[in-house]
Amino acid sequence: LLHHDYCEESFPIIILGQLICENVCLCKYGPHIKSGQVLIVNADYLVIRSAKPYLVTPGTTVHGHYGEILYEGDTLVTFIYEKSRSGDITQGLPKVEQVLEVRSIDSISMNLEKRVKGWNERIP
Repeated sequence: LLHHDYCEESFPIIILGQLICENVCLCKYGPHIKSGQVLIVNADYLVIRSAKPYLVTPGTTVHGHYGEILYEGDTLVTFIYEKSRSGDITQGLPKVEQVLEVRSIDSISMNLEKRVKGWNERIP
């Protein structure tokens, strides 16, 4: 259980259409557990459409359009990547090492929060 003083005293300004990361403090009662988009802003409550963010690299093709319903098995994105050709197979091994490298989830979470903040700044 979260304590009532879990969040700071100041809260972000919430606007219509804003994207919310999970575990972001929106009120004094603790963080909003799920991510989503703000649909209704009222003095006493918010209505948030539940949504799950997916981070992609620049150049990625996103399939579908805003508001379109996606079903299980639908393709969300197509990633673009470059494959270098080399005669020496050992030259590609460090890349395999990087793919399997264990990374802190905190850095991913912070990066996601920065991207969502950037998107929200561009909402009119």
